[in-house]
Amino acid sequence: MKKIRIVFGTHNSQPLGTYDQDFEQAYQKAYKPFLTTLYNLPEVFLTLHYSGILLQWLEEKHPEFLMLLNDMIKRKQVEIIGGAFFEPILPLIPLADRIGQIEALTTFLRKRFGKRPRGCWVPERVWEPTLASMFSSSGMDFVFLDDWHFRSANLDESEIYAPCYTEDQGKLIAVYPLSSELRRMIPETPPEKLVEKMISLQSETEERILVILVDGNRLGLPEGSHEWCYEKGWLQKFLSLLLAQKDTFRFTNPAKYIKYSKPEKKVYFSCTSYEEMMDWSLPARRRSDYSAVKTKLSGQEAQKGFIRGGHFRQFLTKYPESNFMYSKMMYTTILVNQIRGDKYRKKTAKEELWKGQCNNAYWYGSQGGIYANHLRKSVYQCLLEAEKTTHEKGVFIPSIITTDFDMDGKVEYLYQGYDINAYVHVKGGILFELDYFPISWNYLDTMSRHPEDDNVLTETGLPSDWYLRRSFIDHVFNGTDGIGDFDSMHYRELGNFVDGLYEVIDFNREKNSLDLNRIGNIETGTGTSLPRSKAPLHIQKKYLFKRSSIDVHYSVRNPGETELGLVFGVELNFSLVAMDKEHMSMQSSTRGGEPQELELDTRATESIDSVQIKDLTGAVNISIHASSSFNLWSLPVETQHKTLSGSSEKKYQSSCFILRWPLALKPGDSWETKITVSLSRA
Repeated sequence: MKKIRIVFGTHNSQPLGTYDQDFEQAYQKAYKPFLTTLYNLPEVFLTLHYSGILLQWLEEKHPEFLMLLNDMIKRKQVEIIGGAFFEPILPLIPLADRIGQIEALTTFLRKRFGKRPRGCWVPERVWEPTLASMFSSSGMDFVFLDDWHFRSANLDESEIYAPCYTEDQGKLIAVYPLSSELRRMIPETPPEKLVEKMISLQSETEERILVILVDGNRLGLPEGSHEWCYEKGWLQKFLSLLLAQKDTFRFTNPAKYIKYSKPEKKVYFSCTSYEEMMDWSLPARRRSDYSAVKTKLSGQEAQKGFIRGGHFRQFLTKYPESNFMYSKMMYTTILVNQIRGDKYRKKTAKEELWKGQCNNAYWYGSQGGIYANHLRKSVYQCLLEAEKTTHEKGVFIPSIITTDFDMDGKVEYLYQGYDINAYVHVKGGILFELDYFPISWNYLDTMSRHPEDDNVLTETGLPSDWYLRRSFIDHVFNGTDGIGDFDSMHYRELGNFVDGLYEVIDFNREKNSLDLNRIGNIETGTGTSLPRSKAPLHIQKKYLFKRSSIDVHYSVRNPGETELGLVFGVELNFSLVAMDKEHMSMQSSTRGGEPQELELDTRATESIDSVQIKDLTGAVNISIHASSSFNLWSLPVETQHKTLSGSSEKKYQSSCFILRWPLALKPGDSWETKITVSLSRA
């Protein structure tokens, strides 16, 4: 039997926005004990990747860790793998940023450890064919992709135990296959069974290579794994068993192996990632179908590689919030690239932009991801810092620009001011981004309750939303549904304005104003013995953008021939850190009356003129004022998901406010009000 070469190690990263205590916990439970254990096993060659975000934290908080790592590199036990500094999904960012981020991490590693990495880690192994030439141009010799990629490229099972070449634009890069089966077995499988499985992969005719690069967080962070891996000695025992089988296994590092064992095969890989990612990217309604097909074909070796899920870019359509964040990143890229003549300013803006490309907040798998409010906030903060840097004093002038911001084929209207950004979409006529530059915060970085195929919504009875939770969303309610009906999404929407298209009837760049108009329909006869029918309703709203406030003038008119009784509602959402007394407070007031404290739970308040929200974390006051008294529904928007341990937890996403007016409109009658949202430092 031929020997098996082993490339063993970990890839280690933490997302932008990770709390310091979470960094520290990962360090103490996973990164530190892993490296300490391996330091005492010098015969085990290690292949390690650390993201730039993690390396910066280690350099500041635990330089002794980097000193130990440097010792292991010098004694040639460790090969360090490069990558993109802030761990972006590489196909989603411009080519210049891909190369720039790879060069940034390469430079950091060369200066810190005196070695230039020859290999590159692909974040989340999201692959598109054009990456091959980019990696080659960045000076890399090899990358790592899952054996799932190899199977998807229609290779036989016997061909997934050796590196291959792939090519783009005449430029070659070697690709190592990561063993997904062994990755899933670590660290839960007892060492003896794991080694037994590895021995079963031996070949009589060819030398095989097993590449096992595990997520470093798995070796210590999940509940019980630290004790299992280190206190009970799983890691030490596993590696000792491999070392004892000298006739079967030999540790190597990828740069050395590829130098003496050139790949013999050229392969073209499709646009894919690891198997679980392709499942997660599917819409919830399709995931169960995909799972059923996989279950039906399980055990049939021939189907491996043919049955695939979705594609990473489908996250941008699965979650509109992800697409808005991606669109903001791409738009900020344009602004940053327009900086001329000031290299320092451009470098500063570019670094903030790169931070905002960190991948974790753009998608959702089994936990965290785009539903993690603090991760999205960190991305937007960096993108806004980059945008602020592009505002050159004496040159930048507030204005409204028109562009297809979210790449949906429709024009959006973007007000860019000194203190705020306010972006308007013609779908629903909504405000979909509200940035406050003094603290670089997007108060409309909200998240809807999307249906997910993880049974959490079913188990908890938590509803899902059918529309995007942004601001100035126009509702038509009946008079009987209450706040509980709305929160559970069991209310009846009588109109078709929430996501209907509004027409732009006037756009004044000088006055920074935008007039929108929609003649829609509402249901009539609900709650009565009369048959239900449709009646026209005309809603016109005019946005007027000021330095730190927005006025929206509403006109609701009955253009039909029958009298209409309805409740008109305007929904506003604002996303803070959390909806608790530590992070926010609320007051309501009436004309001439004293402000009254509002509780932060779900509640209805009658006949008020304004609401004041205090963002205690950002030290910002948000004021909502209407020219006519309104009834208020206020409630938190929360999502619920499974954690790494399997339990479920609620996550705050935004604070929702519904301003409501009961209206009786005779034919030809109209009703008007003005809503002002203003922001100021507390």
